Amino acid sequence: MTQIQNNNKKVVVNVLWTGGWDSTFRILQLSTKDIIIQPFYLKDDNRKSQNFELNAIRSITEDIRNLASTQCTIRDVIFMNVSDINEDKDITQAYKNLAKKHRLGIQYEWLARYSKNINNLEIGDENGRAIDSIILSAIKANGDIKRIVDDKKGEYYIIDKSVSSKDIIKVFGNYHYPILYYSKLEMKKEAEEKGFIDLMNKTWFCHTPIDNQPCGRCVPCVGTIKKGLEYRLSKAALGRYRRKKIIDPIKKHLYTKF
Repeated sequence: MTQIQNNNKKVVVNVLWTGGWDSTFRILQLSTKDIIIQPFYLKDDNRKSQNFELNAIRSITEDIRNLASTQCTIRDVIFMNVSDINEDKDITQAYKNLAKKHRLGIQYEWLARYSKNINNLEIGDENGRAIDSIILSAIKANGDIKRIVDDKKGEYYIIDKSVSSKDIIKVFGNYHYPILYYSKLEMKKEAEEKGFIDLMNKTWFCHTPIDNQPCGRCVPCVGTIKKGLEYRLSKAALGRYRRKKIIDPIKKHLYTKF
């Protein structure tokens, strides 16, 4: 199902910006539109990558403001500590219900609690053809999405609340999903065509950096490599990735055997 949105005034687009590839791509997409971008960032002092993410955001924001192609107004980032997000027992229970059936990271619980107070928060979840999407699999198993075409923001997807379960609506129902059917390589191609690739290459993705560089072993590093962006990692990181591929199956076999 597709709905058409018509906006006659300058709109504010709320975007969850992590400093990573996906959300930065969306920020750059929006930067050429006559809109206001309000970025949000959730702080967690236990996350080793946080300073790298924040440095990427600061640098890319400055670059966007200086680009000739920029038509948007990009506001300063609004920060919130994960530990300061208000509790919500209903959302927490809805997440637990879904997590029993689907492999959902705990971040979707506190993100849901955060998003309920922000109008139409955009989240940069990309799945390519959505074959391996944990989020979309959970949504499709308990409801559906619908496509929206907006004359200011472009197209995005939302939860179809008329056919989705209460749990899905509580956990995933407050978001707009603008890049749901993009792959990372499709984003790369579009960024190259529009002259944004240098800014995209400033993004950060590694959870456990080594010597201020991506480690090659954490989940985001492995995902970056598997989705075609291995050029973003050093030879040392790629070496660690290859060793991990060899060692992990051995460890799994030994653990299963004994």
